[in-house]
Amino acid sequence: MLEIAADKNFDWHENWKNSDEAQQVQREIDNIHKEKEGVPDRDDDPTAHNEFAMPFTTQLYEVSYRVFQQ
Repeated sequence: MLEIAADKNFDWHENWKNSDEAQQVQREIDNIHKEKEGVPDRDDDPTAHNEFAMPFTTQLYEVSYRVFQQ
């Protein structure tokens, strides 16, 4: 496996683009986009589309707490 992965002459990106699996994944993504295309966003909560579930200060506290436990 390592010998195959270490082959610098093999174009992994091109191999993936031409694979059946990549085409199947792309079709699935297209289907998801088509399904959601006409669906209106009914969520009136302004915090529903925040990038993170918790505020930065809470995350900082929790991560710091976890780090200092080690």
